[in-house]
Amino acid sequence: TWQDGLGAGPVGNAIYVETDPTLRSTARDLPVLVLIASSIDWGWTDAPLLAFDPEEEGTLADPPSYAGPSGVHIRGQSSAYQDKTPYRLELRDAQGHDDDHPLLGLPEAADWVLHAPYVDKSLMRNALIFELGREMGIAAPRTRYAHLYVVGEGDELTNGHYEGVYVLMETVEISSERLDLQDLGPEVESGTDLSGGYVLKFEADVAESPILSGWGTLELHEPDPVTSPQLDWITDHVNDFDDMLFGSGFDDPVTGYASWIDVDSWVNHLLINELSRDQDAYVRSAYFHKDREGPLVMGPLWDYNLIAGTGGYFDNTEIEGWQWQHSYNVGESGWHERIMEDPLFAAQVQARWNTLREGLLSDDAMAARIETHALELANGATDNFERWDNLRDDSVNGFVSPSTLTWEGQIEFLTRWLSDRSAWIDAQLD
Repeated sequence: TWQDGLGAGPVGNAIYVETDPTLRSTARDLPVLVLIASSIDWGWTDAPLLAFDPEEEGTLADPPSYAGPSGVHIRGQSSAYQDKTPYRLELRDAQGHDDDHPLLGLPEAADWVLHAPYVDKSLMRNALIFELGREMGIAAPRTRYAHLYVVGEGDELTNGHYEGVYVLMETVEISSERLDLQDLGPEVESGTDLSGGYVLKFEADVAESPILSGWGTLELHEPDPVTSPQLDWITDHVNDFDDMLFGSGFDDPVTGYASWIDVDSWVNHLLINELSRDQDAYVRSAYFHKDREGPLVMGPLWDYNLIAGTGGYFDNTEIEGWQWQHSYNVGESGWHERIMEDPLFAAQVQARWNTLREGLLSDDAMAARIETHALELANGATDNFERWDNLRDDSVNGFVSPSTLTWEGQIEFLTRWLSDRSAWIDAQLD
């Protein structure tokens, strides 16, 4: 229908991909993502996206659950240089602007991460820890496992374009569907509204501007962009907290750290870091946030692929030892080492651990949870390790990674490692 010589409706778009008939008819029990891009590098590249999300089993002949424009680029620090490449994904409208959509059953948003488990040959470490964290009460991204294909524009989609099993992850951002904090717009420059919301993170060796004045590794993640009054306010607040924590009255129940922080989140955060023995615990990808007139809250969780026997730096593959005591993981702030000097906080850590071990973190519950993830991944893992034959490698991308003959051996290793680690923590907190 035309009116005054112009199209009466909005501009539409369609995506067409010629697909090898055998691939087109191959049944999958995991979602499939197809990115159309001849090459992907560090800068944003236009890459139309097709998503197929079967309820139980489906093929690429089924209608996609999402088809639309997107942008993509390589992401990560050390992981960006591994053979299986991780990506940042941005859904867009026809004009190239951010466009919120649900994706693979996750709540609508424009910004996503395609995590590429490679050193982690279980394929599940990030998804597993995020799930545990959410059930413990810590903010953490939701995830979906999916097969990923990357095909050049105009090329026929074949098995040669298969990139393996990826994990679609929510990003860390302030929104009603993710981290639900007060939004600090640029118009907020004075008064009590300046007290939130903020998202910060320690990023040892890789922190990017804006970095809080007086710190080398503490990065402000949101708001972005930030105004000078906002940056000054959160800098002063964090510095005042730091001064208090290393002062003589830090453990005062009224004026000490308990009046500044959400104690439960700090306890849970410490326990999830120690259970997993995260290589970068407390010092890298270590997020915390502050809502308006609220305390400092630990989380969201992020980047837990170098855990539970993978990594190899800072003693993190050892069953015995506290990561919060390691000189690297004490980090620039030293906050966790200091707060553990308070017998009351240490007692809360002990009590919370004992409660979790009776339920959520019992050996039986952990083994059952890992098995649930394994059942979902089993068929996909076969395809993944046909593409990436690294199960027997004990060093992957420069990191320690368990060597096993089969993927099932990786699942057995992960289950046993977490059980042994839990038993060691039991003995320390008895």
